[in-house]
Amino acid sequence: METKIKKILILEGGYNEEHNVSLQSSNEVKKIFNKKNISYKTLKVNPKNFFKVIKSYKNFICFNALHGPFGEDGQIQKILKDNKIKFTHSGINSSKLCFDKSLTKKLVYKNRILTPKFIEIKISKLDEALLKKIKIKFNKFIIKPNKSGSS
Repeated sequence: METKIKKILILEGGYNEEHNVSLQSSNEVKKIFNKKNISYKTLKVNPKNFFKVIKSYKNFICFNALHGPFGEDGQIQKILKDNKIKFTHSGINSSKLCFDKSLTKKLVYKNRILTPKFIEIKISKLDEALLKKIKIKFNKFIIKPNKSGSS
């Protein structure tokens, strides 16, 4: 039985702080596709109109080269699934869970998996005095946004 390769749509860009990283990822995917003579189209994703625009790509499989909010957090996955469009990347729930570092840490703790301790801090509360307290308590620490950036 011969498998027919579907049309491929590379989702790239997005309007967030990881826009350029997404474009770099997309360019690397395009290089590989070109080298393998795999045809594709690209779509620069705008979260404001994506749910309308994607409807014209029903016969495609979406290669998700998006990074950050709307690309990795389950939102785009939900829109694609609701429109019965196949896609690469994790599903809705796992994307949402893994993109939220706090939810991930809580699940990891609940399942008794070793992981460094963490605390949540609202950005409005972050000041030099708090940073000094954290340094005393943990000695070493990393500050990351909860729903952005790599984990």
